[in-house]
Amino acid sequence: MSIIDRGLSVTGPFIDAQPGRFRYNLRSRLRRLEGQGAVGFRTVSRPSDVRWALVALAELHARRWQGQHTSTIFSSSSAARRFYADACIQYAERGLLDLTLLELDGRPVAGSLGFVDRQTYYYYLPAFDPSLAALAPSSLLLAHLVERAYERGLSRFDFMLGDEPYKAELGGRQVEVVEVSLRQRP
Repeated sequence: MSIIDRGLSVTGPFIDAQPGRFRYNLRSRLRRLEGQGAVGFRTVSRPSDVRWALVALAELHARRWQGQHTSTIFSSSSAARRFYADACIQYAERGLLDLTLLELDGRPVAGSLGFVDRQTYYYYLPAFDPSLAALAPSSLLLAHLVERAYERGLSRFDFMLGDEPYKAELGGRQVEVVEVSLRQRP
């Protein structure tokens, strides 16, 4: 099912425990975005809704990285988008998918592909509309996701790879990641 939450707030047990400046910035960002129209979150969990939601996320992702060398295969390859859709449908069927969109007047302006397994939220692939960067819709979405994970009783929020400053702002800390490649001998 798709769950739409129009009662946005920037409070909750996790957010309320953050420094005052952090809370002030979130409230300010929410007010500025609400000044542009109706704001809401849509969480997609039905396998039948995954494809259209991934298309919306891929479009945001493509706009976000357009013309930059750091774009990923997610938004630049139709074969990759089919792979993601098939994999996400399977994750949704198992109750492990978290695909959330932040909407402005019903139009996605930020989104995140995440997964939940073994008490951990995996923040895998975020995207946002770069024309709204000054309004920070991605920050509001991330705060919503962290607060929701906290309220669900998850014990860990994994930001995945990268050392971007926004991760530390929410209490993230770096851990060493080791990559192992296996191949069979010929």
